[in-house]
Amino acid sequence: MKLLKSEITELLKMQKRVAELYENGRVISVDPGSIQMGARTFKETFPDYETTQRASEEYPFNFHHMHRGVKFFAIAATEDEGEE
Repeated sequence: MKLLKSEITELLKMQKRVAELYENGRVISVDPGSIQMGARTFKETFPDYETTQRASEEYPFNFHHMHRGVKFFAIAATEDEGEE
């Protein structure tokens, strides 16, 4: 089914806003069930986050918080990343 003109307009507005947030590293990606943020922005936004280990040598830490059914998260090389 094709998109309506109103839906295209809405998508363009969303893309523009996400691009603005991406440009300064606050938001990395937006997916249907999650939003990846920069570590500093994430920690400042969600001070009651949880930390888990990832199977990654480069970014072994995953900070995450559920908000209104959406998982917000950041990955990091060190556990204190984003606290500068």
